[in-house]
Amino acid sequence: IRDVERSRGLGDVYKRQAFYGEKEAVTVSFHQDPNTLYPFLTGYLEEDGGGYNYNIPLLKGSGDKSFIHTAEVLLPLLFEKVRPEVIIVQMGVDGYCEDSIGGLNLSMKSYDYISNLIGRLSEKFDTNILALGGGGFVYPYLEHAWDMEIKNFAQIKHNYEKEIHKSEKKCNEYAFDSEG
Repeated sequence: IRDVERSRGLGDVYKRQAFYGEKEAVTVSFHQDPNTLYPFLTGYLEEDGGGYNYNIPLLKGSGDKSFIHTAEVLLPLLFEKVRPEVIIVQMGVDGYCEDSIGGLNLSMKSYDYISNLIGRLSEKFDTNILALGGGGFVYPYLEHAWDMEIKNFAQIKHNYEKEIHKSEKKCNEYAFDSEG
């Protein structure tokens, strides 16, 4: 199960209560550091569910550079270790830089990257993907990201390059880890 959210909140419903500590369900959640996000309850790195729960808290203000680097290092290693039979993806987009509630500065580039990565890993490990819509409050980026991610999971070419470039330029103005 992969979750990308501002908070670990939505993931808690199905991960913490239903799958926490279960060997059959490895969970990976990328989210804003819970020390910087009310209600400060869950999503800490040390909440490992007996080694089957991976919380990846990102510093408030993190952008594409931090997110992409973390995903490209961690996910291939986890796939190699776990060899999943199915991947459930909760496609939260509330880490997008213009989300008024969030504290992350991800652009469409991050969502494009991670969905491409998961699509390639799914193909490599002959694994099916179940994609579920998630949070996010910035339109039209929410529906663009969902459409783009689903196409990337299926390794179908999309035409969101203009939106990716536009959002990357905008979001990197705010991210502490941008190169610009």
